[in-house]
Amino acid sequence: MARSMVRLRALALLGCIFVGTLFVLSLTYFVSQSRTAQTALMDSQKAQSVLLAESVRTSLVNHTGKMTQDVLQKIAEREGIARITLIGSDGTVQADSEERGMTSKPAPSDWIGTAFARAITGKVVADFPDDLTTQPFLGTVWLPLHPKSTLSGTPPLPSPQGAAHSGVLRITVPLSSGQSPSASLLWFFIKLSGVVGGGIIAYCFLRLLLVPPTPEDDTTGLGVVMGTFQGLLQQLKTKERELNTLKGQAEERAVDAENYSETVLQSVPSGVLSTDVKKRITTFNAAAGNILGLLPKEVLGKPYIRGLPYEEIVSLLDKILDQKNMLLPHECRIKRPDGEWVHVSLNATPLGRRENKALGAVLVISNVTEMRLLQEQIERKRRLAAMGEMSGWIAHQFRNELAVLLTATRLMEKQLPSDDSTQDILKTIDGEISEMEQLITQLLSYGKETVIRPAPVLVNHLLQDMVNQFMYMNQYSHIVWSVDLTLDVPKVMLDTLLMRQVLSNLFMNALEAMPDKGEIEISLRYENDGWIQISIADTGPGIPEQDKAKLFLPFFTTKVKGTGWGLAMAHKVILLHGGTLAIENRTEGGAVTTIRLLTTGTGES
Repeated sequence: MARSMVRLRALALLGCIFVGTLFVLSLTYFVSQSRTAQTALMDSQKAQSVLLAESVRTSLVNHTGKMTQDVLQKIAEREGIARITLIGSDGTVQADSEERGMTSKPAPSDWIGTAFARAITGKVVADFPDDLTTQPFLGTVWLPLHPKSTLSGTPPLPSPQGAAHSGVLRITVPLSSGQSPSASLLWFFIKLSGVVGGGIIAYCFLRLLLVPPTPEDDTTGLGVVMGTFQGLLQQLKTKERELNTLKGQAEERAVDAENYSETVLQSVPSGVLSTDVKKRITTFNAAAGNILGLLPKEVLGKPYIRGLPYEEIVSLLDKILDQKNMLLPHECRIKRPDGEWVHVSLNATPLGRRENKALGAVLVISNVTEMRLLQEQIERKRRLAAMGEMSGWIAHQFRNELAVLLTATRLMEKQLPSDDSTQDILKTIDGEISEMEQLITQLLSYGKETVIRPAPVLVNHLLQDMVNQFMYMNQYSHIVWSVDLTLDVPKVMLDTLLMRQVLSNLFMNALEAMPDKGEIEISLRYENDGWIQISIADTGPGIPEQDKAKLFLPFFTTKVKGTGWGLAMAHKVILLHGGTLAIENRTEGGAVTTIRLLTTGTGES
């Protein structure tokens, strides 16, 4: 009997040891799984935060207004960022989204450390806490600023001798918590259960070794061991269920954080493209697709040398991966697959390093076509205004001299006999002077300020009248007219007389470009932003590239008998109406003239 009890107690002891070992191994497994999920979440947040910071830097560099605390605060609120701070290379705060005023002051001493020193040399630094179990859950991204990339509205940043960058952007981003309160509470209970379970096992072990068995308590001792064994099994099952629940919650939070970062990335107006170290495209947001004319599914996962049909972008990405340093912002003009030319601003930087290896590159793409067109319009207005003043002065002086010549010629005609051979020469001189007088009159009218008298006009009716006028001319019977003016559009404030002259001149240019045969297409389109677009396309030879920049200059013409005033005056009239005039070649051949005018906004059609 005593031997049987000893054997039972030995078996119970071995069972307790086995169950305790299994419990410890299970706990170790689930804790390691939870920490693996936390590490994956941290890596994902670092990469997404660097992408978000790159987009913020592009927005700040392209900002054209005065840089104030309100502007920084609005950008921070829009992008979901806690704080944006601009620090000069001398360690002074130049601008801060949480403090008003632009006066320089020393940055806090805990900011000027290793991260600041690395960023001022041109590196992108992501400074994140190792443990996300304590609040606040914030990370910091340090980005360098090149001396030529200073922000508008802020004074030039002082740069110490030998420094490659003039300042640093310190961007504080909120992070997702790596551990929930329920997980902390569960970990406390796991440790408590381990202590209690270890105490019970130790008690049973010592009782079996030290207390001799008696007939009265053999049954009681076995009951204690079995009860302890069953309790441990029940606790193990409960903790296993709780750990599975926590693991699922951690994975769900990681997915939510990734989805949130992806939503932010797809919402920014700038295109964002990232590659890995093998030169494969890993990120390509919707804005990048709209700017480059490509679909994300066409390029994601492919090497950018095959997925991007743009030599300038491929060359820039090769440089950034080879040099491992940020390059200066680069602007270029690219032709999209649909044939449209766009001006883009490219900002490339290494994605970061892990274990002394580059993770890839990030390219931020901004469409600056409208900005370039606006700059060209402003510059053209300035040149035309200066040319108008100069042409008015020149015409006035020439008119005085021509008046003297014309008077002298008329007197000589009267004094000489009518059959004198000199009369023919004088008549030739008289005719040339008259033509010069007409040219001077045009020159004066161009230099003189033109007064427009706008009134509400239905543009489709005005275009239809002009088309009917030209279609009924027998001299253009070889031309095929394709007209689409059925769209109802709001009225536009126009000077009808001046606009008729503009349309007549543009129609004549298109018709004269097709002397033998051809087709002219006239269409009207209404845009959602309140603008209407008039398109006049022909199938002529198009415009030579070297002539495009001179089209609206006075005296410039490619016609044998042209004066070079038609397009110059048409452009001046469109500008006075607050619109734009552009002439481009078509992919299928010929040229297209585009007029954009702002509607009255009343909705009346």
